[in-house]
Amino acid sequence: MAGPQPLTAMNLPFEFEKFDLQGTADPAGFIPVPDAGPRTDELPLISSVIGFP
Repeated sequence: MAGPQPLTAMNLPFEFEKFDLQGTADPAGFIPVPDAGPRTDELPLISSVIGFP
């Protein structure tokens, strides 16, 4: 964040250098994705289930 106040500060962009995409979290449970596997220099989407090597 670009300031000390969490509700008024602007978000700063970021990305992870390396992570493993495993699936998606859903109210019904875990949903595997067909293109699961390692990712580099990306930002995971909301509800993504990821792991760090």
